[in-house]
Amino acid sequence: MADKELRKLDEVFDEILQVIPEDESTLRAIVEDAKSTYQFSPEWMWRTRWLEAGQMFSTFFNDPKRIRLLETEWAKKVKEIFTRPPEDVKPGDEIIIEINGKSIITTIDKNGTQRLPEDDLLRELIDSELLSLNKLATYVCAGRFPEDLKRKIYQNIGYSVCGYSEVFTNDEISNPLWD
Repeated sequence: MADKELRKLDEVFDEILQVIPEDESTLRAIVEDAKSTYQFSPEWMWRTRWLEAGQMFSTFFNDPKRIRLLETEWAKKVKEIFTRPPEDVKPGDEIIIEINGKSIITTIDKNGTQRLPEDDLLRELIDSELLSLNKLATYVCAGRFPEDLKRKIYQNIGYSVCGYSEVFTNDEISNPLWD
């Protein structure tokens, strides 16, 4: 990894640590662990650790005992830092990614989130509750529908690329924003 990229990541981790209160030792430990790990790891590993830190951040706040913390200014700032798009990406930009070798055009939304394409018909079916993603997942688990059908639907409902990667953890995703 280039020294410039390392310095930039150091700045991001340090910025996150500056806003987390000292008494939030669990969250500070998550961030400090991610920071120390990527510095001594091959590039693929530190990218994985960054994603893991983001997921651990989400898990930390999904704990019912900590959900109230989401309303604090420091938690909002940490979330903004974790989800901030790269400086050279702006809303409306189209970015080509590959999922399992298939090229897909994604778009950066107004909040800076990278999203998969959205099919109007699928979106209408979901919004009108004629198609339930929960039922689809249940049917796939029960073997009534193939996993690939679920995959195709998720790739066409405007889902975030990060969210997709959390649902389909075994999919191979090549994303220039992650490289």
